[in-house]
Amino acid sequence: MLRISPATIGTVTVLGLVSSLGLTMPVQANPATNSLVAVSNPTLSLGNGTYLYGQSARPNQLQQTYMVFEVKNNRVVGAVFMPNSSYDCFQGTLTDGTLNATVLESYEGASYPATVALSSLYALPKVEAKDQALLTSCHAEAAQQFQANLQPRIH
Repeated sequence: MLRISPATIGTVTVLGLVSSLGLTMPVQANPATNSLVAVSNPTLSLGNGTYLYGQSARPNQLQQTYMVFEVKNNRVVGAVFMPNSSYDCFQGTLTDGTLNATVLESYEGASYPATVALSSLYALPKVEAKDQALLTSCHAEAAQQFQANLQPRIH
């Protein structure tokens, strides 16, 4: 889960699934919105395709966080996961190497915004079948949940 904690100025401490790994990424505070924004690498540009990024330069390392996602015209759908663990889906946009996404928690079904600088992670060369299966699941199953969670709630 890529929940960004406002208490961690200077790093993004990712809560839930990802926080158990201690994943941190460079950020800067945005006092106008009281949120954190990851520092991006403006030279990183990804074309349409499927990508795998991780906390480790090697795939399938236990207690390491990975993100598999598909880019189509700067729109992104993907999953964040640890090997042999649960995963959360996300969707959003990719601009200059910065992923701005809405994450859907797998357990609670809640959604929240997250910003990730891909330059703070390792680009892995091969998307394996199990990574693709997570991505397919997020495309198929999460679309309806994202729509439900993003609809305004009338009280």
